Amino acid sequence: MRAQASMQKANPAECLQDPWRAWLAQNDGQNALREIDRIALDNIAAHAGVTPGNEDQKPSNADEMPFMMQALNIDPVDVETNDPEAFKSMQAACSTCANKGGCRSDLRDGTASERYLSYCNNADRLNALRADPDMLAP
Repeated sequence: MRAQASMQKANPAECLQDPWRAWLAQNDGQNALREIDRIALDNIAAHAGVTPGNEDQKPSNADEMPFMMQALNIDPVDVETNDPEAFKSMQAACSTCANKGGCRSDLRDGTASERYLSYCNNADRLNALRADPDMLAP
């Protein structure tokens, strides 16, 4: 009867802690990465923007955004300073981009200002910023 009474008072979260910890120990990210073949790992790392072998890096998913802004003659510091909410919203949109490789390639090749309209999640916002002389780089 006492065992039953003590079980009724137990916090459900406490009951799950030990099994959860055991699962985490067995299924941590490093163990999972060790099981992925090298080619798949290289592809995942390239897509995430990290160097294979340094999977612990934590890249920003919106790293391209300030470079895109600069390519369009928009001052990213002014945008972040004057409208931090819009800047954060643009970062969120950038982080979900399905064309990171193309964006990086266009930025590297100097063709981003000609091509971003076809793929950039922030194209409309970037166009609006380009129309505002106060947001343009000096």
